[in-house]
Order: sequence, then C-alpha cells, then structure tokens
Amino acid sequence: MLEKFNYKSRLLTMILMAKSLSEKGVVEVRLSPEENALIISDLHLGQHSKRAYSEVSEMLRLLNYAENSLEEDFRNIKHIVLNGDIIDFWRANLRNLIVDGYKFLERILKMKAEKLYVSGNHDYFTLNMKIKGENPLYLVPHFVILRIKENNYEKKVIVIHGHQFDPTFSWSKGLWKIFTYTYSLTESLFSLPSSVEWWLSFLSAVTGVVLLYSIAEGIIFGSINRLFAFYGSLILLMPLILLTLRKIQEMIWYVAVPSISIITSKLRRKRGLVNNKYFTKWLREVESKLGKVDCIIFGHTHEPFMTKLGETLVVNCGSWLTEKKRPASKTFVLISGNGKVKLFKWQDAPILIREEPI
Repeated sequence: MLEKFNYKSRLLTMILMAKSLSEKGVVEVRLSPEENALIISDLHLGQHSKRAYSEVSEMLRLLNYAENSLEEDFRNIKHIVLNGDIIDFWRANLRNLIVDGYKFLERILKMKAEKLYVSGNHDYFTLNMKIKGENPLYLVPHFVILRIKENNYEKKVIVIHGHQFDPTFSWSKGLWKIFTYTYSLTESLFSLPSSVEWWLSFLSAVTGVVLLYSIAEGIIFGSINRLFAFYGSLILLMPLILLTLRKIQEMIWYVAVPSISIITSKLRRKRGLVNNKYFTKWLREVESKLGKVDCIIFGHTHEPFMTKLGETLVVNCGSWLTEKKRPASKTFVLISGNGKVKLFKWQDAPILIREEPI
C-alpha cells in the first residue's frame, strides 16, 4: 500500500516534483489505490467559426458532473490532466478566446483536484506560465508520468499531447511553432471591424514599397536616412506579410490537413494512428530513460480509441471540437489507482465505451 497523504502534502509533493523535473519538462504524479485521474484533450477554446467550434458548454457540464457525482469513478478524482490543445492560439478569435477561456478557467480553478496542463501544438505558448486559483494549475512542457503501484510492481502511464510523433510535425522540424507567433502578431489586426485590417495592411505595404523605391532611385539622401527608411519599409510591409501567412496557415491546417487526416483515418485501422516509425522511435527513446512504459494516453488526432501495441496499452482521449466534416467525440479518459483505464463518452452523462487493465 502506498502511504496516504492529506491534500496539502500531496500538493506540496507535486510542487517539489514539478520543480525538480522542470528542466526535463516532465512532472510525475503517484496515484494511490483510492485516487482517480481525469484526462481530457483538444477542447480548442475560442474556436467558433463555420469550419469548427469548441464544445465548451458540454465540457463545463462534464466538470460539474465530475465534481458533484457520487459515482465511484468520479467522486475520487484527485488529479485532472488537460492534455494539450485546450486553448487554440492558431485560429481562435481573440474575443471568443477570452469568453471561453474565462468560463473554463473560472470553473476548473475552483475544483479541488490537482490540475496539470500538458502543452500541445496549438497552445505551446503555455510552456512557461503558472495560473493561480484556489488550487494552482501547473503547466507541463512535455508529458506527465502517472505512477501506479500494483503489488510489488510500479506501472508507468505517460500522458502526452501526441504531436511529438505526428509525421507532419516531424517533417516540419519545428516550423509549425511559427503559426502561434503569427496568430499573436495578427490577432490585434483581426480584432478590427469588418475587413479594415486588410485595407490598413495594404496601405502600409504600399507605403513601404514607396520607401524602398525612393531608396533605390536615390530620392532619399544620407546613409542614416536611407538606413531608417529601409528598416521602416520592412516594418510597413510586415502586417500584409503576416496576414497573408495566417491565411495560408489556415488553409493548410484547417482545410488541407483535416481533409487528408479524415481520408487516411478511414483507410487504416485505429491502431495505424500510432503504428508508425515516429511513434515507435519516440517510445524507444522514452523507455531507454524511464524503463518500460505500460500505458500511453494522448490526444491530437481527435480520434478516440483504446488498443494494445505489443505490451503497451495505447489510448486516445478524442476531442471536444466539432469540425465541418467531423463532429466532436466528446470523450475523456479516467485512470484509477487500482490500475484500470476507462474511455468514456459524454452524452448528458458519462457512457463507458471501453475499459482495460494497465
């Protein structure tokens, strides 16, 4: 039996582990037999468009249920892992992001469970943040390790967002991070009414081109004046360049990639989503440092499933984002300290889809 800690000592233990492992970007949590952990991913707060919208209202209903339910699975939730892409910094409108984010954070920060936020690709801005409430929410750059002791053997569960072994992100070599910066730099422009941002960006770009032309034709004299004019022209060109880049990224990640993903997922078994060289390479690297991994829980693909890959149980949380060609699965994972993993679907109440021992 694991030693029983009261809530404050558990929280202190988690804080100390978080600090000691901060350089690795990993946090470890030990589940006692009577404790459960709730894992959700891909809420995409702020998404409200014709192409996709976040099911934040349904998520709030789930959180209310989880906190007030007397069912065994839910009344002992001591840890909540937000497994990436909870906030959408790629596509969300700033106003919607603030409204959704306030509702969600206000609700979850009041919950007594310990909360860990694993950064995904849409919200990796959260890497170096710490959000305080009645109980703090800790940000985890890479993944969470849940340790569960069963008899004399300690089982390891890794909770990770999943873009780390997505072929698209492996090919791009980190270039996808540019999209978050593009979002941040352009959102102030997109907050302007109607299409004013494009007109202002166009006028700014024209002014920049005129400055460059003036330098080339020798209209502007003096090396210092020419230097200021050159850098000024680049600054004036940036709004149009950034807006164009954002439109291109939206076409790539919200039209092309989802369409390809849906087609390929229909052509292969669920198991194929993780049965690729990037996943197996990542798993080998992790096991070389941590030892055998008994279970991996991830999100990212928006396709919920539970399967065995060799001796490792692999589970996908699904998503809470309804897309044009793919409705939200509204699924989540519960993992218990007695070594069971359960995949649920939310339909006004939790419905058990599948249960497996670790």
